[in-house]
Amino acid sequence: MEGMEKGQKESLMASTHTLFGFINVSATAAPYVVILLYSIAGSFLTLAWFFHLKLPADWKWWAYIAVSWGFFALFEYIFANQATRLGHLGGYFTVGQLKTIQITTAIIAYLIFSYIALNEKITLYHIGGFGLIALGAGLVFTAPK
Repeated sequence: MEGMEKGQKESLMASTHTLFGFINVSATAAPYVVILLYSIAGSFLTLAWFFHLKLPADWKWWAYIAVSWGFFALFEYIFANQATRLGHLGGYFTVGQLKTIQITTAIIAYLIFSYIALNEKITLYHIGGFGLIALGAGLVFTAPK
């Protein structure tokens, strides 16, 4: 927010924020809404990357891309964009913290999708590896702003 006029900063740090041009979010709820929006975005991101594995094998390569990126990635971007703007311009999180939230929610969405849709087992190695990532996320949030 450096380089902004004082009035611009104050309006961004308002007591309510508007998402998608019509949804009002209170300052108290905003950090939770950021996490919710990133969770939705992470779900769409996981679908963009892995849903095509469930599509018929005889589809052309460009059809997989059209479905994955033309549909799922568009919605991922819409939700991630709103989360980033609310979280950073609202003054709730640093960019590093926002990226950490985004990655963490995407990993959770991936675990759920791989278990439910792809029937992959979640092993102690997955839990240990993602636990280490969670430890790293904790470090990001304890860093001074």
